[in-house]
Amino acid sequence: MASVTIVLDKRKSGQKKDGSFPIKLKIEHDNKHLTIHLSKHAKIEQWDRDKYNRKYPNSKRANNELNKKLVIAEDILDDYENEIKTWNCKQLRDFIALQILDEKSEKRDKKIKEKGGTLLMTPKGIKTIKLFEYGNHLVSHYENLKLYGRAKSYKQALSAFKKYTNCKEDITFAEITGKVLEQWKVNMMNKPMKDTSYNAYLRGLRAVINHGIKDHKLPKDGNYGFQYFTVGTPQPTQKRAIHLEQIKALFEYPLERETSLWHSQQQAIFMFNTNGINFRDLAYLRMNQIIGDFNRIKYTRAKTHKDFDIVIAGKSKEILQYYSQRKKLNSNELVFPILPQQILGLGKKEVTLYESRRDVFNNNLKKIASLAEIDTNLTSYVLRHSFATALKHSGTNISYISEALGHDSSKTTQVYLDSFETEDNDNITKSVAF
Repeated sequence: MASVTIVLDKRKSGQKKDGSFPIKLKIEHDNKHLTIHLSKHAKIEQWDRDKYNRKYPNSKRANNELNKKLVIAEDILDDYENEIKTWNCKQLRDFIALQILDEKSEKRDKKIKEKGGTLLMTPKGIKTIKLFEYGNHLVSHYENLKLYGRAKSYKQALSAFKKYTNCKEDITFAEITGKVLEQWKVNMMNKPMKDTSYNAYLRGLRAVINHGIKDHKLPKDGNYGFQYFTVGTPQPTQKRAIHLEQIKALFEYPLERETSLWHSQQQAIFMFNTNGINFRDLAYLRMNQIIGDFNRIKYTRAKTHKDFDIVIAGKSKEILQYYSQRKKLNSNELVFPILPQQILGLGKKEVTLYESRRDVFNNNLKKIASLAEIDTNLTSYVLRHSFATALKHSGTNISYISEALGHDSSKTTQVYLDSFETEDNDNITKSVAF
């Protein structure tokens, strides 16, 4: 678990001529530690473990300044707890440094830019923050942190708003009034667009503006448009599950082996049989996550960071054995031929290819459904929902279904989820597996 502390760096290499040492913020994460220079110094006799003592002039004021930076860092650990699990120590250090930089430190800002780092602007008020200038910096910042999903959502929101306003010049946060937001929402509602889509754009724009206000330590004053505008909650998406008879027809439809359609069919069977595993987790499933003689899979869901331990049921064991022997995979290699091993770790290229392969998978499902004469817009989400519906029709407790899909994170549901025994879960999964 990540932690932050204020320390006096007593290494002689950093000692100044007057005998003082630099004060730093120490970040510990992933069994490593790095520091951020806070542009303050103290002599050994002026320092007590993590703060100035009375021997330092204006020690109370100086400690208040240090505590402000420490609180900002601690808030980041709380606010970004899930994201931090995917960062290395350097990424966390850079993110914290970005938030606690002194606004007057122009020389440091210049150095960050020269090194290719992302620097968020620090204007004096909400009336001067340029939306697209700041937004583009924020998108780049999250791309540098490899949080491509968040960067993409912000980028799409900014693009949609820019297209609506048709503005050739940048606009300030203050110009995005409640009236402007309401008009934009009405404009989107009058288009053939799902409410989930335009709500996502509105939430994305609000998140960009809120980031800007927080980064610049500004109050949400009368110029804050979202103060007078409510995004609202979209209507629940209408899920279209298909019956087990249709699932069987889809899975048993004869296809030529080793074709793209055939591979998608095998992956769909495995997906359904393993509690409707998410496509992302399917694509990144590794051989070392298969336990025993192809008896179970253990993995952590990418979206929620929740651990799953699922029995291998039905045809899934045969599918795993086939793919493991097909290319004699080693323990760290990906099970399914969705992503090539060499693309891993290549940032945006990896994300782009993953999204392309996901689209291919969903398109293949539609083609197989058409061949099997199943009249539905079949996607991986339909498979997941069909798995849940099959459990529901079999009389399975709704709490287990929430656990199996990893959807519900409410405290009330968790009380019920904790009561399930692994053996009970296995029997339920086996009851609907093909």
